[in-house]
Parts: sequence; C-alpha cells; structure tokens
Amino acid sequence: MGYFGIIKSVTLSVAEYAKSKNITIHFECQIPYLTMKCDAEKIERILLNLLSNAIKFNREGGCVVVSISRTRKNLCFCVSDDGPGIPNSKLEMIFERFRQVDSGLTKEGEGSGIGLSLVKSLIEMHGGSISVKSVLNKGTQFIMELPIKKDEDNS
Repeated sequence: MGYFGIIKSVTLSVAEYAKSKNITIHFECQIPYLTMKCDAEKIERILLNLLSNAIKFNREGGCVVVSISRTRKNLCFCVSDDGPGIPNSKLEMIFERFRQVDSGLTKEGEGSGIGLSLVKSLIEMHGGSISVKSVLNKGTQFIMELPIKKDEDNS
C-alpha cells in the first residue's frame, strides 16, 4: 500500500471517534499518489497515536488536519490540531518515555506517557525525523519527515 494509502486509511478509520468527540478531521494531500516501501503496521501505529492524541487533547468543536506533502527526498506528513497547545518548556520532554505534560492543559489520567516516545522510535527506525510546534491556546503540529524509498521492483 505505501505511505499515502496508509495515512488516508488510518485518518478515515478515526473519523467516527472524532465525530463522537465533536472534532472535525480534514485530510489534505498535496502530492499525486506515491507508492513507497515501508512497514505498514508501524506507520499505522505512528499515525493512530498522533491522531488519538490530537482528538483526545483537543477542545470540543476543534479540528484536526492530516496533511501530506513532499520534498525532493522526503515524504512529509503532519498532524495538526487547534487544541490548547503545549507549553514551550514542555516540548523537549514530550518524546521521553513515561513523561507527560502535567498542567491543567491535559486530561488527568489519560495515557501512560509512552506513546510519543514510541512514535519517535518508529519514525527513526524508518530513517526519518519528527518535530513539534505548539502555540498555547492555538494548537499543536507534529511534523514527520520520512525518506522516500521505492521498492526495488518499482524503481
């Protein structure tokens, strides 16, 4: 299937969950279909984690956007929300295992603090990188860049 199909499929699979939380999901793709070699199960896990966080920590009536673009060498996909955001002082620690942002901005008792650590590890296993941008009371954006690797048979 490749990244494009996986990202679209997972995004659609959480639509009902988002709707139940009064959250809108938008899918934006700025590139033509692209088949690439990847570990589908791990890409699904990455995206499910990011989408569930974007929905869980968003505000009622909020919006989540999943977008796909590319550079010459990388596929870029982004999960953005317009929730409460993450304080700048906490951005570095969110990828650490068993760490969570412990302020009034998060929902108490939600999760183990392992999800974003796992996401980062899985992205790095694919030779990629992840970064985060956040503005308090405006939202958070997770940006993943993965090297474009075509299956030898499709080169």
